[in-house]
Amino acid sequence: MNASGKRSVSAESIPIPFGLSAFRKIRGMCFLIAIAVPRNAVERVCTEHASRGRHIAPTSNASARSAAGTDRLPLLVTTGGCSCDWYKPPSDSESGSKITRARARWARMGWSSAKIERALAGMSRSPGDALGLHPAVIGLLRSVAQECGSVAVWVHDFSGDVEVEDYAIKGRERWAWEEMASRASMLRTDTVAEIGAERPDSSGARVGRA
Repeated sequence: MNASGKRSVSAESIPIPFGLSAFRKIRGMCFLIAIAVPRNAVERVCTEHASRGRHIAPTSNASARSAAGTDRLPLLVTTGGCSCDWYKPPSDSESGSKITRARARWARMGWSSAKIERALAGMSRSPGDALGLHPAVIGLLRSVAQECGSVAVWVHDFSGDVEVEDYAIKGRERWAWEEMASRASMLRTDTVAEIGAERPDSSGARVGRA
């Protein structure tokens, strides 16, 4: 227990999965969203960003730890035991083409890049229609990136024991802050997206750190 009375989720406790007993029973196909945060931020992220319907917990899965990279640890973000409600795999026809057409149309109309990205973000705010990552997950990523300086996210489609299933990362991306919503709608499984914190530029405006 820490000073606030919450259960400690320090990096040292991670070899024993925290709150993942239900996940180990997955034997069908289930999406699980993973985020990677600095080791010293694990307890804070797990306790302060969990909420009703959202559970954040460390995983000892070796593939997830490898994907997280040096000096970071992976956490699973779930609701109802998995992340299927928060991730809808995009298809080229559903996501890429739709966003490309919208972006091109608004560019022809003379819209600024910032205005285009705000409009694209609006396209993904309907939970039932959102492709890729759910808007609630995008909000979590923004908050964690701001607090930790950066965050990484990826999704794996599990078919067995979550703590021992082996998988390989197929690619890595770096998302600019202002394009997060549109890039999140096109995130494919086993692709790690790196996101930097928003920061003020020389004029005082807030911009994303690549």
